[in-house]
Amino acid sequence: MQLPFRRPRGFDPDLAAEANGPRRPGLILVAVAGALAVALVAAGVTLSFRSYQDEKSTRTDEIASEAAVVAARFDQFFEERFENLDTIGHMPVVQGGDRAVIKGFFERLVAAGSSFTGGLSLIGTDGHLILLSGFPLSDEPVDLSDRDYVRAVLATNQPAFGDAIIGRVSGDPLLTFAVPVRDASGATISVLAGTIRIDLPEGGLARIGASLGNAVIVDGSGQILVDRGVVQAPTAASPAFLAATSGATASESVPAPDGSGSWVGGFAPIGTSNWRAVVLHDRSDAFGDARRSLLLELGTFGLIGLGGVSSTVWAARRMNRNAAAEHAESEGVRAQEEFLREFADALPVIAGTLDAAGKTSFANRALRATGPPDLAEIIHPDDVALLPPAAATDAEVSVELRLRTRGPADEYRWHRARFVRAMEMGDVRWFFAAADIDDEKRLELGLQRDIQQRDEFLGLVSHELRTPLTMMIGNADTLARHFKKDLPPIAIESISEIETNARRLQRLLENMLALSQANAQDAAPNLEPQILGRLVERTLRDFRIRFPAASPVIDLPDGLPIVNANATFVDQVLWNLLSNAAKYGGAEGKILLDARQVGGFVEVAVTDHGKGLPDDELERIFDPHFRSRANRSRATGLGLGLSVCRRLVELQGGEINAEPGAEGGMRFSFTLPVLEA
Repeated sequence: MQLPFRRPRGFDPDLAAEANGPRRPGLILVAVAGALAVALVAAGVTLSFRSYQDEKSTRTDEIASEAAVVAARFDQFFEERFENLDTIGHMPVVQGGDRAVIKGFFERLVAAGSSFTGGLSLIGTDGHLILLSGFPLSDEPVDLSDRDYVRAVLATNQPAFGDAIIGRVSGDPLLTFAVPVRDASGATISVLAGTIRIDLPEGGLARIGASLGNAVIVDGSGQILVDRGVVQAPTAASPAFLAATSGATASESVPAPDGSGSWVGGFAPIGTSNWRAVVLHDRSDAFGDARRSLLLELGTFGLIGLGGVSSTVWAARRMNRNAAAEHAESEGVRAQEEFLREFADALPVIAGTLDAAGKTSFANRALRATGPPDLAEIIHPDDVALLPPAAATDAEVSVELRLRTRGPADEYRWHRARFVRAMEMGDVRWFFAAADIDDEKRLELGLQRDIQQRDEFLGLVSHELRTPLTMMIGNADTLARHFKKDLPPIAIESISEIETNARRLQRLLENMLALSQANAQDAAPNLEPQILGRLVERTLRDFRIRFPAASPVIDLPDGLPIVNANATFVDQVLWNLLSNAAKYGGAEGKILLDARQVGGFVEVAVTDHGKGLPDDELERIFDPHFRSRANRSRATGLGLGLSVCRRLVELQGGEINAEPGAEGGMRFSFTLPVLEA
């Protein structure tokens, strides 16, 4: 198949040479046009390669950000384990009970679904084991002073966790957290340790690791706990892997944990520990989009250069119809044709030209390899309408269509095609190039990747902004308390506004994480022992800053049992109910927050003294986007707060209700299950 160049009809180069002599302006024009076309293609190739390198760099930074998200998740997981252990350590049964009572309490906690699936233990300040859940009491001393977490807690009086180990008795892969147990004077009287089995979903670590298909988790001793979504017994990583992941935040060449292969990797430390999170991506998958874009751009530049030279040659041939140099110029044209044909055949994409009838007038090697060298014969019947018509006025058209490729099944594969309108040059109307994007298209059709990217984005934003917000709040508080006398009133007022709005933004970030966890399809909330008074005080601190005019009355009776709940979810429910009471509770701003035990639950209620709601709206108050007719003009919002409350309460095994208050207004109440000691 020939390129679309035409020799003038009835032209004889030998007769023309005898009649007209050696005139060769057309040949010079062709040479100049060829040089310009080569320069244009060279410039386009240079720019394309620069863009390719930029896209690779951007993708590498994205993988480093993925590693930061993984590290943030595990850092939050560790902090939650320490807080749960500290709550258990404050309970009277742990501080004052005898060994049998404490052991029985620990075993009931584990049986009730605690995340410490490997058991709970109590260790003396001399490093000897006092008791261990699931094992008989014994007076024979067991020395645990060589354990890294025991040494760390006794040396610093601060929480600590150890590297992963294989249990001496059970042979299970274990990870242990430890906190000091202090008496009323603050002195450490023992060490409380909680152990999770790394390979069980109930421990939390396996659930997090299994949801991260590309993540590798390395502990402080260089052992692999999670290898690309597979939670495993502690396994020593290869020296090459440890060396490659100990430096900067990302690399384009990282071996697998066993030292094999080459991957694109991002790395991030987990909190302040010497653990690291590593995210590995296959190089062909990570840089596939950039490589396809490069090939498509190279094909487009080549065809544009082909079109420019072809147009110039066509004009030059018209100039030299009666010139004696037609024969030499024709040889130059044939050389240009051969060069451009070889260039088009070397392209790894389907490329060619279309004539006025929509037929393929030139097909490169990739198109000819599909079978019939005509684009119209290999396009999917449902996509024929996507081809640009000959009368179209667009200078360029980009579409995604399916083309049949020659193979074992003659399958149709998705391609991204670009059609560029040809200049006036005979029957040629369009240049086209089509790159295979079938693998990319299949990925786009999956919804799971979109959900994972959304959750990772929320986790990354919350993690990255949490530290600067904490510093802003702390510095504002320091200025207000220690330099109040030295600053003018307007500066004090500005500092107060900074702290107030920073706390609002901090709460928004925490709520974003809570909603992301609640909406995850396979996620179950981590329910841990919680002291209700602590949770209420945590919410009230921010509430009093945000609503200084409100006057909440707190009625929490002594002796309320410990509840089994998620602290972040309870905080968000309390905040939504209290802020609604402040917005709609009337001019006096009277709010009552009380709690009581009802059977196996603790009921928490927030009552305001506003106008209340009509009876016909009570059944719809927890529906998404519902807003009362009487309150729509009093405060802005999307009507999502109460529906979110219902979702979070139900995830914790409780119920939420709304009813008119005894003295007017509304009473919203929710229940949390009691933790049985």
